[in-house]
Amino acid sequence: MQWHFPSGAKETFTHLQHEKDVLNWQGSQVPLIKYDELTHFTKKQFFYMLSRSRSTCGVRPYIRATCNPDPDSWVAKFIDWWIGPDGFPIPERSGVVRWFASINDVWRWGDSREELVDQYGPECDPKSVTFVASSIYDNKILLEKDPGYLANLKAQSLEEQMRLLHGNWKFKSEGGLVKRDWIKHGAVPEGVRLVRAVVAIDPTGSSKSTSDEVGIIVAAKGSDGRGYVLDDVSEILSPDRWANRSVNSYQHYQADLIVGEANFGGDLVERNIRAVDSSVNYKAVRASRGKLVRLEPIAALYERGLITHVKHFDKLESQLCSYNPETFDKSPDRMDALVWAFTELMLSGNNARQISLGGL
Repeated sequence: MQWHFPSGAKETFTHLQHEKDVLNWQGSQVPLIKYDELTHFTKKQFFYMLSRSRSTCGVRPYIRATCNPDPDSWVAKFIDWWIGPDGFPIPERSGVVRWFASINDVWRWGDSREELVDQYGPECDPKSVTFVASSIYDNKILLEKDPGYLANLKAQSLEEQMRLLHGNWKFKSEGGLVKRDWIKHGAVPEGVRLVRAVVAIDPTGSSKSTSDEVGIIVAAKGSDGRGYVLDDVSEILSPDRWANRSVNSYQHYQADLIVGEANFGGDLVERNIRAVDSSVNYKAVRASRGKLVRLEPIAALYERGLITHVKHFDKLESQLCSYNPETFDKSPDRMDALVWAFTELMLSGNNARQISLGGL
């Protein structure tokens, strides 16, 4: 099928069903190549067609592609820099242009063309590329014309929802201590009072785009004895910003305590907090055991149905359900902060030793 424009330009709609079909384009000069669902094409197809993206008509050749997440595709590896360890796109990197060169069939990346030329020589001829994150919620025309489409996505399996609805590039069958179906969602029941609330912080010392996030979780214990996750305001933040955000959350939720992990920076966390508000009730905690060991009693609370999330916290829940110290390449800061929060709220005295995961 072809679409002809008054200027004489034309757009051709076609397919590449088999890898060998790229040979049908030998000798072609195509200024613009567009892919729908790039993850359905092979790496060989994409890069061979890149060699056909050329022109003498004065139009600078370029390629555009759209796709849904597929953690097993070559595309997931190609755009890995733009994706966080939890599988979600990193907002600050969306639209950032990077450069790559193929050196002995290995992608070498740089923040500029000059960086790669300096390292590999001008003959490497770097190409620029970027990834722009988007979701169904950005398609306002579709949602306005067909609001029921969201229900179609929500009717999918959990794996398809995480990819098609939430845009997660790493979600697969999860093997973390917390199982997805253990996480309950809902408002605090009518008649239940929040008897104690805490803000828990898992800090870092840098706000660079490559830094770990600062985990900041607001949680409470209800008069029904259950735990409630009220908010997740985690982000990559500088020390003064995470201190301000923590104190703001403390005040907004009328919390009783801020809990801060002191393994990083010693008393720095408390100093930052008190620089914002000296009257804050603060408690320093120090990790003497590994993350997985500290998570176990909290996972047991989830297994017993004793913790409810007042809304869906996608990134937090992804960390809880997928954390494996052998494969997780960044610190699970949201999970760490949650563990500190519920350790303070739900575990005291010998309770931690009385709670155990079924089957362990």
